[in-house]
Amino acid sequence: MQVYKEMDIGTAKISLEEMEGIRHYMLDVISPEERYSVSEYKKQAEEKIEEILKKGKTPIIVGGTGLYIETLINRN
Repeated sequence: MQVYKEMDIGTAKISLEEMEGIRHYMLDVISPEERYSVSEYKKQAEEKIEEILKKGKTPIIVGGTGLYIETLINRN
């Protein structure tokens, strides 16, 4: 649910203060009126992971449902 814009209440979305200056990805990426699938998540997440790795940083994957995490772990 954290991928949806304007859905801050009830999603436990991290606040700017809680981020403490650390860049967070995949938050507020789509309107609630639009469809969003696991395959779209996987594509976007893999792009962000590559972007982070190119910066010499280590991506940390947190949150979401097991289904979404599973798509990244089993990259078939």
